[in-house]
Amino acid sequence: MIGIIGGSGLYELFEAERTVEPETPYGPASAPISLATVGGVPTAFLPRHGLKHEYPPHRVPYRANLWALRAVGVTRIVAPCASGSLRADLPPGTFVVCDQFVDRTTARDHTFFDGPDVRHVSAADPYCADLRAVLLAAGREHGLPMGDGGTVVVIEGPRFWMIVSTSGSRQLRPARSADLPRTSGRSALASRVPGRPSAPAHTAAASPAPRPSKPAARQAVPDASFAPS
Repeated sequence: MIGIIGGSGLYELFEAERTVEPETPYGPASAPISLATVGGVPTAFLPRHGLKHEYPPHRVPYRANLWALRAVGVTRIVAPCASGSLRADLPPGTFVVCDQFVDRTTARDHTFFDGPDVRHVSAADPYCADLRAVLLAAGREHGLPMGDGGTVVVIEGPRFWMIVSTSGSRQLRPARSADLPRTSGRSALASRVPGRPSAPAHTAAASPAPRPSKPAARQAVPDASFAPS
C-alpha cells in the first residue's frame, strides 16, 4: 500500500472509500487516514498538518503519523512539503528529488526508542533509492523539470528562515541543490528505526532561490518513504 502525507495546502486528495483512526502509542495521528484504491493501487492519505492546518511544523505528531500509516499496511510513502530553494538555477516549479538532509530542528521527537530498549540506526542514506528512481522517471515522463539529488536543510518552524541561515546553508556542498523546509528530517530519522512504521526517503521540489536581501518564496514539494524489511 502506498501512503501519501499531504503538506501545506493538501488536505484532501481523493474520494475516500473509508477512513480509519488507528491507535498508536504516541497519541492520535494528525487526522483520520483516508483509504481508497487509486489507479488499481491501495492508497492511504494523511494530511500532515491536520484537516484544518491545526498542527504547526514543530507540533506535527510525526511518530504517531508514521505508526498509524504502518498500522493500515503502508509500505511506501510519498509526502509533499513546502520548501524554499537555495539555488538560483532552480526556478519555481522545479522538483528536486533529494538524497540527503541536514536536521537543524531541536524540539521534535525523532526516534521510537527512548530507552531502555536502545538501538542505533544509520542515517547515511536516509532516502529510498527505489522511490527516488520511480519519482524521477515519472516526473520526466510527464515533462516536469526534475533534479536528481540534493540536500534538504530542515529548520524548526513555524517561522521561515533567516538571512544568516540561508547564507550559511549555501556553503553545504555548494555543487548540490539545497532546500529549506520545516517538516522534513524528523520523520526520516524516526522512520529509519528497524521494524517501525516507515523509513522516509524524501523528495523535494525546489521553489525560487531566496536572495539574502529578498523574502524567500515557497512551493509544494514531495517526500518519499519506504518501510524497512
